[in-house]
Amino acid sequence: MRTLFIPAKSTTPVDVPPEVLEKLPSRVALVTTVQHHHCLPDVRRRLEGMGRAVQDIHGSHSTLANQVLGCNTFPAEQLSKVDAIFYIGSGEFHPKALALRTGKPVHMYHPVTGEYSVLSSEEVERLRKRERGALARFLSAKHVGLLFTTKPGQFPIQMQLRQLGALEKRYPEKEFHVLVDNSFNYAALENFPFIEVFLNTACPNIAYDPGLPRPVLNVEQVLVQ
Repeated sequence: MRTLFIPAKSTTPVDVPPEVLEKLPSRVALVTTVQHHHCLPDVRRRLEGMGRAVQDIHGSHSTLANQVLGCNTFPAEQLSKVDAIFYIGSGEFHPKALALRTGKPVHMYHPVTGEYSVLSSEEVERLRKRERGALARFLSAKHVGLLFTTKPGQFPIQMQLRQLGALEKRYPEKEFHVLVDNSFNYAALENFPFIEVFLNTACPNIAYDPGLPRPVLNVEQVLVQ
């Protein structure tokens, strides 16, 4: 089936207050979701007018520069030129992943509520401890749930099956139970109480969602051990 991905622009104006822009360091990467991407040129112009150096970064799966996706990684060469990342959008789903993958402070501005905050180093360390705890749980687990998605744009089922084969070869003492869905209903995962830990093969940001019933790791984290 052919699928069209059509960007939907937000009609909410993005008017970042000057006092927020003043809090940003001298070198910054400016990122947002596709809904607010059309507002970036104005924010960039204002930042450069205040003497800030704004670095373009292009994610591995993004169509546009400075567009953030859950599955994105960013080149280290680009990130070496910035002191922090300025994220315009809602929630901490993307900022948490950005902070964990880049090691850079993430400043956040919500374009609807006008709320500004910085993802603290304490919160990032809490997420890292959660990752380490999930890894320890996986290593001692007998029953492991493997989350497969059929959602367009995620990893194809052929790649997911190859990952399953690699896991079974590397960890023959474990039983892997494949769970397939389009969008995962976290409450439905409670129907598998015998599963001790889940491995995620879909959007890597899922592993950082606080609504998950049991520890979750991205599959790459155990295949590189």
